[in-house]
Amino acid sequence: MSKYNNDKTCSLLKVWEVPMLMCVDSCPVVIRFGIKMIVVCASQGGDIACIDAHKNLVLHRTLVRGKVEGDLSFVQPQSQNPRVLVFVPSYVSTSQNSKGCIHSFFLDENGLTQAWVHDNDGEIKNKVVPFQFENSENCVRLVSGSFDGYLSYFDAATGEVLCRRNGLGGAIKADPCLLPRDCTNEQKVLVASCSWKGSVTCVSFSADSFKYLWSLDLWTAIYSTPEIFSGTNVIATCGIDGNVRGLDVDSGEIKWCTTTTEDRPIFSKCRQSGRYIVFGSHDGSFRCIDANGIIQWQKKVNSPILSSALASNEKLVFADISGKVHVIGVNGEPSGSPFSLEAEIFGNPTQIHVNQMLIGCRDSKLHLLQLSQK
Repeated sequence: MSKYNNDKTCSLLKVWEVPMLMCVDSCPVVIRFGIKMIVVCASQGGDIACIDAHKNLVLHRTLVRGKVEGDLSFVQPQSQNPRVLVFVPSYVSTSQNSKGCIHSFFLDENGLTQAWVHDNDGEIKNKVVPFQFENSENCVRLVSGSFDGYLSYFDAATGEVLCRRNGLGGAIKADPCLLPRDCTNEQKVLVASCSWKGSVTCVSFSADSFKYLWSLDLWTAIYSTPEIFSGTNVIATCGIDGNVRGLDVDSGEIKWCTTTTEDRPIFSKCRQSGRYIVFGSHDGSFRCIDANGIIQWQKKVNSPILSSALASNEKLVFADISGKVHVIGVNGEPSGSPFSLEAEIFGNPTQIHVNQMLIGCRDSKLHLLQLSQK
């Protein structure tokens, strides 16, 4: 039985907030060192803060060049080595030139130390995705897409570029999507482009290179990160044409196409909720679909939704662009009044405890909210 009954309402309360230099659109990471919990967040001002989540204490701040819009990521070794690698994407855009950068930091209980920096010809506005090959703790790799249309493959420890290719349909904004491993011990990744072709490409990574398995042009720009339905071979892919397409993970074949809006774009990342996928849209609706593309329910909030959902204790938490944070049940039933942060929200809630979540806001602050039952 779930902790929260569906006939009970919930409320959100603010626990603390941490000021940053500019808008906080990227998602932070939460890293545990024993009983200590450290939050690393970044803003469009290029500042990065390490926060003791229990004490609401800023342990360390540093600054990188450019703006940080993509979500942060990290790798925590399984060994007794206490140092964690944190990856921060940034970009600089001018009328003459646009550049991207990946910053790698060692993190310990005291703060961040620069490990390596990689400069890129195209802007990087998405998450740098790490993964590790089985039975090889030292073989940690990174995948990064950029606005110049290139997909780059790195050694996470050194920043060495192992392979870099284009031909994926144009600029890449959506995060690379890791697919479940198969018996080959290769890592398959989905990469979607936000150019007019709207290409989705399945890429297979070995330890030092990658190859393209299949590619499909959907002819609509894709900003939303694809998501695979749990226990199936169907991938949900949302486009700015307002359609959701179910693709076969092995071939890329379109199995179904669901029209959700009247040509209103979908920027929200798809999220798992049990056997279903949930996502928001620019028409101000939050929807749930099954693996056959059938809409199970929808919730209207009357403001565009860029935020992706967080599933916690039979509840779904998401934000709209007006600054309201909503809590609904996993079946779409209302669960209390929305909580207002009084500034635009472009980022996603990140879980820190069972009933606590972090969310960045365009008031230049990172907020910790707590979910409580009335």
